[in-house]
Amino acid sequence: MIKRLFIVLLLAVTVYLLYPLAVLTPQQTLGAAATHVTENGVSELGAANLVTSVIVSYRGLDTLGEVTVLFLATAGVGFVLFRRREEKAVKSTTPRAASEFLQTGALLLWPLIVLLGLYVILHGHLSPGGGFQGGVILASAFLLVMLAFPGAALPDSLRHAMESLSGLAYVGIGLAGLLLGDYFLDTRILPMGAVGQLISAGAIPLISVAIGLKVGAEMVTILGHLRKEAS
Repeated sequence: MIKRLFIVLLLAVTVYLLYPLAVLTPQQTLGAAATHVTENGVSELGAANLVTSVIVSYRGLDTLGEVTVLFLATAGVGFVLFRRREEKAVKSTTPRAASEFLQTGALLLWPLIVLLGLYVILHGHLSPGGGFQGGVILASAFLLVMLAFPGAALPDSLRHAMESLSGLAYVGIGLAGLLLGDYFLDTRILPMGAVGQLISAGAIPLISVAIGLKVGAEMVTILGHLRKEAS
């Protein structure tokens, strides 16, 4: 009986949450904020990709919250999957060797994936991409290495340094924008350059690098915790 009531309650909540989507009508005109960004985004921030302008500058505090949530998720995974050293010593830690095909493919693809991730990060203000997307691509490169070489791991000291320094760099740039500019993460504290050039859009490229390294390091941390739990 309780199980049936739970199913009915779950269906009712699902219908309640999905009903607004059924009656939702597409907006025919841009709102005030969207109009301002589309008309003035390039001239104000110098980034050809307006999506990146919104993410790293116009709503910079919200992006700071997203990075914080990712950090808390990483810490939560590590806490949930934590096991005492004594428990780990009881279980065999001998990794299972991967196939030669996977190892060869990983050696060939790993540097290309890293290069793609760096390209997406550095060109986020010019084309689709940015720190979040590039960081995940970087983490996928290390995931491939973990699958091919179970004993391989990014040194904890390097990973922790990347997480800490990239997070401090992001907050530091944001505070610099608050002190030297008009608002938190005001990217105009650095020269704007010419629109469409790699070195342009003020501090946006630096923010993308900080976000990319932060996201990549934290994703690698999560993958490392999951691998230890499965081993």
